[in-house]
This record gives sequence, structure tokens and C-alpha cells, in this order.
Amino acid sequence: MKVGLIGATSKTGRYVVTALSERGHDVVGVARDPGRVASLDKRARPARADVNDAQALRTALEGAECVASLAHARHAAAVLAALPATCRRVVLTGSLRKFTRLPHPAAHAVRAAATINHNRRTTMSKRKRISATGAVDQAAFEQAIRHNLSP
Repeated sequence: MKVGLIGATSKTGRYVVTALSERGHDVVGVARDPGRVASLDKRARPARADVNDAQALRTALEGAECVASLAHARHAAAVLAALPATCRRVVLTGSLRKFTRLPHPAAHAVRAAATINHNRRTTMSKRKRISATGAVDQAAFEQAIRHNLSP
């Protein structure tokens, strides 16, 4: 499956790129910094895009069947707006603020993104469950990825 991973050069993203590549997925590692994107796992195809640049993000995610975003929750709406027609599954990390009533811009973005019907299987996961070393509840994150990548 072709997977677009936003935030691929983050501490967590590097591990996710490697894990998905090892499982045989065609990974497109999306990141802002062209210098860092070149250092991704060689099995992944690097793509440079910023979540605030809608056209660049759409181009980077073109053809993806699953999109996983490690970007901050406030970017959820931008990520969802850039999804290609081929995308069947979405994994958003960064916050579970949709369950709060706090008047926070990130909370509003996540609540709004959660209400958009894209006819796609969507998982939202609290990023603190994932660590760069894989030590903090890595199993829960991998379960969410498996759930979204299974037929």
C-alpha cells in the first residue's frame, strides 16, 4: 500500500518510515526541510512539503492510499483538505482535544476535522503514546497503523 507520512523526519517519523518500509509498504516521507528529507530510510521516497502549502502537500500525497500525519493537531483540517482521491485511510496524531471543551485553536481544528465525512477509515491518536525510541506504548500506535492498513 502507498502510504504518505507527514512529519517523516521527526523523531517519531523516522521510526514509522522504517517500520512501514520493513512491512513492504511504499512510503512517501513528507517533510518541510529538504536537507532532512534526504536522510530518510532509502526505501522511502522523500517529498518536500509544508502543511501550510496546500498545493505542495497535495502533490506530495498524490496517489497515497493511506495518509498518516504526525503534524500538530492544529493542521488536521489542512491535512484532510489535501488528501488525494485515492486515500482510503487516515491516521491523525497529535491530540485527543476533540474530547475537550477547551477554547483552544488546536482543539477546534481537531473537532472540526473529526466531523468531516470523507468516507475514509480514520484513527486519531494521542501523540504522547508514541515516543522516538519506541518505548512509550509503541504497540498501541502500531495497532492503529495495522487497523488502518488492513483490508
